[in-house]
Amino acid sequence: MTSASANPSKLAILFRDIATLGGKDASFMANVILHHHQRPMTKLRGLLKLLRAGHRIRTASFSLNVLVIDDQRTEWSRLEEA
Repeated sequence: MTSASANPSKLAILFRDIATLGGKDASFMANVILHHHQRPMTKLRGLLKLLRAGHRIRTASFSLNVLVIDDQRTEWSRLEEA
């Protein structure tokens, strides 16, 4: 069981807020994080924090392994630092 599945109500709130602020790209990223990354709740919180700060965040069109923040490629761990 992942930490994300431990509290579905917190997860639902995070997904709603991410979708509201970031649209379809951010919702897609949230699903990628949830299903393919370690510590998904930490990364989801970081994603939301960056979106609230006005950053544009997406995955690269050629690879889910590449995170793009404000048109700059970066590591997924950047979400944990936000």
